Amino acid sequence: AAQEATRKQAELVAKQAEDGSFSNPQFPGLSGLALWAVAASGNPACSNVVRKGADYILSKAQADGGIYTPIPGRKGGGLATYNTAVCLTALAATGRDDITDVVLAARAFLAESQHLGDDVFKGGFGYDKQTDRPYTDLMNTHFVIEAMRRTQTFEDRRPAGQKRIDINWQAALDYANRLQNGSDTGDSAGGFYYSPGDAKAGTEKRPPR
Repeated sequence: AAQEATRKQAELVAKQAEDGSFSNPQFPGLSGLALWAVAASGNPACSNVVRKGADYILSKAQADGGIYTPIPGRKGGGLATYNTAVCLTALAATGRDDITDVVLAARAFLAESQHLGDDVFKGGFGYDKQTDRPYTDLMNTHFVIEAMRRTQTFEDRRPAGQKRIDINWQAALDYANRLQNGSDTGDSAGGFYYSPGDAKAGTEKRPPR
């Protein structure tokens, strides 16, 4: 298992570009996933890889606190909530001590992205808070919850007089509970829907490419 983990890590490291990214620069969250994995390994041989990866993520921090690449005219824009949540978790995994301002701004951005309307999407998170329709799903909600929990101690670094930021945890928990299959669903009991009204369950056969 250790050898396999080392091999997988080497594959990730080999994909890092000169600018520190690992994948499509339009979506820094993809690079965040790779950085998260490499940084969390604690391998000192990858310290330069982690530094470059974190520098790249930090370069994507926007004035609104999010960490993403703006894509005007695209539905969902730059998938700002998703990318911010993954990148925030990746930054936290690096253990750097110069990320406090970016982390605190990103936490505020994510907290503002929680949908708290009076509908089936209440408590969850979608791809982008700038949307013209209510929408949330469990994948984005999971990544935001992960990021907010892993960076919770950064609130102790918030300057005196500033309001401490957090999400509505009870609403998020209620949202996840509503998406879980009950005991009356047979073999599907315990599983989760992707989004209200969209289970993503079943199989689909596609023709070979």
